[in-house]
Parts: sequence; C-alpha cells; structure tokens
Amino acid sequence: MVSEKTKKVKEAPKKFEWQIGESHYYVDKSIVRYTAPTKNPLATHGKEIGILTATYGLVKGSPGITTVGVTKMSQPNTNEKGWIVRWKDVREVKADPEKSVIMLKEKLFTGGLGGGIGKFCIYCLPEMYSEFVSACQGFCKKTIR
Repeated sequence: MVSEKTKKVKEAPKKFEWQIGESHYYVDKSIVRYTAPTKNPLATHGKEIGILTATYGLVKGSPGITTVGVTKMSQPNTNEKGWIVRWKDVREVKADPEKSVIMLKEKLFTGGLGGGIGKFCIYCLPEMYSEFVSACQGFCKKTIR
C-alpha cells in the first residue's frame, strides 16, 4: 500500500514552448510571448533606411529628420513581429476548446492611456490544450471562461 506522503503529485509545467508553422509561442509563469517572421520587405533594411534618412536630414539642415535617421540606424535589423503580455496585465481569459485557442484581454490603461484594448490569441496544439488551460489558470489566477 502506498502512503499519501510517498505519492507524487503531478504539477503543471513551469513553462510551455511550441511552434505552429512559422509562429513561435512561449508561455511561463510571468509572460506570454508570440513571434513570427514578418512579411514586410523593409523590415530587414532598417539601418540602410536610417543612413539615408540621416543623410537627407543633414543635407536639408533639419535636426529632427537627422535624429530620426540616427535613431533608426541604432536599432537592430529585425525580421520578426510579435507581442508580449504579462500575466499580471490580463483581465480576462476566454477558451475555445473546439479551435484550441485561448484569448487574453488586457487590463484597461495597461501601458498608458491607449493601452488595455489588446486582445491576444494563443493557438495551441490539440494534444496539449487541456494541460495548457489548467496551467494558464494557475499563471493568471483568473477563471477561464
């Protein structure tokens, strides 16, 4: 007979990471992150656009345009788009088991006056959906409807 002290309780994983197509999802106890490649052809040419803008600003004698160009030059080239949401900024969580989707809604005024209107969908793999929903409920401490 196995005593209750020796039984191991199965805990929800501390983090999830999966990929659907080219979309990459990462979820842990503090954040939800989504990234995907961008289809914007200019996204990988930020430094070149910055050099051209700064040069144009110098020729025209405009410090504002020069500043924008220098700022653009200092940013790294990126070919990804995506979002990050902290669990403490989530006000509502909705689940759709048929489509294996969880939708997060931000709290009002998150990140300033314009924030709080974001809705973020997390597309799960069907085989991990039930485990992921129970973990999300533990992460965000909200009832999932």
